[in-house]
Amino acid sequence: MDEFNLFKFLNDDNEILQAEDQHSRDFPTFRVHFGEYFDDFLPSQAQNPHNPESTESATNEESQKPPQELDVSRFPIISSDEIQELKSVASNKNTSRSKKQWMNVFRSWCQCRHLEYVSIEKMAPEKLDKVLSKFYAEVKKKDGDDYEPESLKIMQSAIERYLKEKNYPLSIVRSREFHSSQEILNAKAISLHQQGKGKRPNKAQPITPEEESALWEKGQLGDFNGKVLTNVNFKNLTEQLGFRGRQEHYDAYVEDVIIRQREAGTEVVELREGPTKTRSGGLTIRRKTTPQAMFSTDGGKSDPVRLFKL
Repeated sequence: MDEFNLFKFLNDDNEILQAEDQHSRDFPTFRVHFGEYFDDFLPSQAQNPHNPESTESATNEESQKPPQELDVSRFPIISSDEIQELKSVASNKNTSRSKKQWMNVFRSWCQCRHLEYVSIEKMAPEKLDKVLSKFYAEVKKKDGDDYEPESLKIMQSAIERYLKEKNYPLSIVRSREFHSSQEILNAKAISLHQQGKGKRPNKAQPITPEEESALWEKGQLGDFNGKVLTNVNFKNLTEQLGFRGRQEHYDAYVEDVIIRQREAGTEVVELREGPTKTRSGGLTIRRKTTPQAMFSTDGGKSDPVRLFKL
């Protein structure tokens, strides 16, 4: 191995050579001949890394590129209105209706108190906290009765949602700046509970076998006309496939269900779940792992699969 020579890395003034100067001295022929073609292999903004003007020039050229030359086939340009429309898809219809309803209640309260209604999203937190405290304490139904405690929570959430959509910087539910109004609302809910509010049953009770038999005998369920057939299928789909309320029945498509024959020869109606009120199909929503199915019984008049196929 050749002996390391420190002096070949020094110039005439005993200063350390830069790498490119060293290569230039050791390989002058290589630098001259290869350098003629080397620039062709570099991007335009990197051809002269020591000259910031070359990079700035390339950037200016990109910024001055006319819009018609931009490739929008893969990344189309979306307007602000289209972005808002996309966001509205994730908003449940009932949620939007609730927000509108409670904001109308708030505006009506402002009019009754001879308050000049201003956009609450423009109010300072201190002022808005005072306004909400008074509103929470005084709000009632049109007939003068108090709202249920759960309704007060929905009301607060609706106002919170409105403010969030208007980019209000604080939360009227969690921020300490709204501690007073939060206390007022909580105290009113406690008072209403003590008065017996909020004790209504929160779900419908299933009909008993005796009640169902009576419906068949009275002709309310059956297959002899379209009305009673709709009734019995509404009941079966609700009980066995988990449809909730009229809206899910209305939103369902024929393609959402499939009739499959089992190995034993009996048939089953299986549901392929689509978006629902509480399971909208977003990234954080998990699909049900257990199949939703309605099984055939004896093929008689009350067989749910037979009635569904009619």
